[in-house]
Amino acid sequence: MIRSIALCLVLMAVSLCAVDGAPTTDMPPLCGNNTRCCRIEKNNVTRCKNTPSPNSQGIAPCPKPWSCICVPEEPLACPELTTQCPDVQQVTCDGTAYTFTDSHQFVAVNLAPLRYYISYTGCNDVIISTCNTADYDTKLALFACDALSNTESGGSQTCNIYQEYSLYYNDYDNRCSGYTSLIQIPEGELAIGTYAIGVYGYDTREGTFTVSITC
Repeated sequence: MIRSIALCLVLMAVSLCAVDGAPTTDMPPLCGNNTRCCRIEKNNVTRCKNTPSPNSQGIAPCPKPWSCICVPEEPLACPELTTQCPDVQQVTCDGTAYTFTDSHQFVAVNLAPLRYYISYTGCNDVIISTCNTADYDTKLALFACDALSNTESGGSQTCNIYQEYSLYYNDYDNRCSGYTSLIQIPEGELAIGTYAIGVYGYDTREGTFTVSITC
C-alpha cells in the first residue's frame, strides 16, 4: 500500500490517482480533428485540450466527465470564388439540410459547373446528395479554393472545373436509385475552409436535379 501511494505521488503531475492508489490517467481520449475534449471544473470553468484524431478517423467518445465539443473556427475567405464566379450560391453551414432544384446541361465529359459553395467551420458532417432526387445519372464534386486556377467557361454557369481537380467526387452511390450521387464527409476529416460544389452528369447525361447540402 505504501509503495502504491508513493507511485501515485510521482505520477500526480501527469495523472490522477484512484482511492486505492492505482494511477488513473487524466488524459482525454481522441476526438475529431476539429473538436476539443473538454470537461467542466470548479467554478464552471471549462478545460479543453486539442485532440486531433490519427489518420482522420473521426470522433471517439470521451468518458465522463470529458466530452467532445466542436469549436467552430472562422474559415479563410476565398475571394477568387465570388469575383470569378459571381453566380455561385453560398450555403450556410449550421447543420441544416438546404435543398436546391436546378438543371444540368452537358458541356464536356467530367466538367463540373460550380453552383454552390460552403464556408466550413470544422463542425458537423458534410453531406451533399442528389440521392433519389434527379431524373438523370448525376455526379457530384467538391473543390478547394486553389482549384479555381483551373476554371473553364461554357454552359449555364460562369465557372466550371474538371473532376480531376476535385477533393471528393461521387459518380453514384449503391444506396441511391437511378445512378444518383452522395458525398458524405465525417466531421473532422475536411479541413476548415471554403469549398465549391459542382453538380453534373455521367458522360453526356443531363437533366433536372434536387441537391441537398448539409454542413
